[in-house]
Amino acid sequence: DPDPTTATATPTTTKEAISCDSEWTFFEHTEKCYRFYTTIKDWTSALSFCKSETANPSANLVSIPDQTTNNFLLNTMPSIVEHTEVWTGGYRENGEWVWSDGSQWTGWTNWYPGKPSGGDNNYLEFWGRKDSRKWNNVPKTYGRRILCQYDPDPTTATATPTTTKEAIS
Repeated sequence: DPDPTTATATPTTTKEAISCDSEWTFFEHTEKCYRFYTTIKDWTSALSFCKSETANPSANLVSIPDQTTNNFLLNTMPSIVEHTEVWTGGYRENGEWVWSDGSQWTGWTNWYPGKPSGGDNNYLEFWGRKDSRKWNNVPKTYGRRILCQYDPDPTTATATPTTTKEAIS
């Protein structure tokens, strides 16, 4: 028999064991859970709303690192064919775009031509009809629908770093 003091235990959790709360959708590419809400709120309230919808500490507005994630998120709101606007976790701080969950801004973007614009349009939304939704930037006071995410893996799920609190409040 192998010596139990030196044998390394194989973790019993597998990727397949990770699941999302009811009504949330797991996306294998990002290993996160997502949910679209037709509720309309301003950006700050939308962020709080995402955090209140699940007990998971990593709950946040969505971050979009690449086209695969972007396309998946657009497909989470198939019932809305007409023009709509939906909050993401993107916002501009000191001239740089960042994500509210603290994840890296990868440089992949899906802006409408001519965007992002200047002024106080510092918050990122999906804008447009079902087949042509792209990124647009608007003031955080606007009322928009909401896309939320969280990390279902308890070993990696952590609360949002406090460094983003200043920009949000």
